[in-house]
Amino acid sequence: MKTKNAARILVFFLVFQLIFPLHLFAQVAGEFIEIVGDITVQRASKSFKPKVRDPVHVKDIIATGEKSRAKISLLDKSTLTLGAKTRMEVKEFFIKGKDRTGVFSLPTGKLRALAVKSLGAQSRFDVHTPTAVAGVRGTEWISLVEAIQNVTTSSFYTLQESIMVFNPALPTEIVTVSAGQFTVVAAGIAPTLPAAFSPAVIQSVTVELGAVAPAGTTGAAGAVAAGTEAGAAAAAGVGTGTVAAGAAAAAVTAAAIAEATKSTTTTTHH
Repeated sequence: MKTKNAARILVFFLVFQLIFPLHLFAQVAGEFIEIVGDITVQRASKSFKPKVRDPVHVKDIIATGEKSRAKISLLDKSTLTLGAKTRMEVKEFFIKGKDRTGVFSLPTGKLRALAVKSLGAQSRFDVHTPTAVAGVRGTEWISLVEAIQNVTTSSFYTLQESIMVFNPALPTEIVTVSAGQFTVVAAGIAPTLPAAFSPAVIQSVTVELGAVAPAGTTGAAGAVAAGTEAGAAAAAGVGTGTVAAGAAAAAVTAAAIAEATKSTTTTTHH
C-alpha cells in the first residue's frame, strides 16, 4: 500500500511539473556578494537591510543610498552592480535548459551588468529604463539613468562585445553599440548614433561600480581627448563629475534633448 501511495505521489508531482514549469515557482534569482553602505530590499510589502549571501528574489526592488553599492551574483554567474542612489527591480529571472531569461528594471541610477553568454536561442537579458531597453546575450556594459535639463535620459556604455538598444516608443529604430562606444536615449527620441568614448569619460562611474574601462578606447578609438570631452559635457549642461549625455557626441545629444524638451512643451493642433 505504501509503495502504491508513493508511486501516486511521484506521478502527481511529475504531472504537476509538466503543467506548471518549475521556473514559475523558483523565486530565487541569485544572492548578494557585496554590500557597501545603505542598501534596502523591498520584497512584497516588507523592507529589510540585506547581508552578504542573502538571496535575491524575483520581484525584489533594491535601492542604494548615497556612497553605497551592491553587487549581485545571479544563478547563471552573471553579475549586477548597483551604484549609489540607484533603484532596480528584478522583473524576471529563470533558467530553462539552455535558455536564460533575465529582465531588470532600472528607473534611476547606475548599473553595471556582466551577462555571461547563454547557448539558448531564446535567451534574453534585458535592462529596461524609463526611455530605453538594452538587450544582450552575453557582454558587459554600464547603464546610467538621470535627468538632464528636466528630461530623463538613459546612457549605455559598452565595455565588452556589444548591446542592442532601442526606445520602446520607437521599437524599430535599434542601434548596436560595440565595445568602447556609447549611446543616449531621451524620452520620445531614438537612440543617438553610437560614438566612441575614452575611459576618462566614465572613470568616476567605473570606480564607483568596480568596473574596468575597456582598453584601447583612447587615442584613435576615443572620440576626443579627455579634456575636450569634459568641455563638451559642460557645454551640454552636464557637470564634469558625472557620466552623462554629450561626452563624445555633445552636439547630437544636446539636439536630442532639445527636441525631447520641445516635444513635451509644444501643443499639437489637429
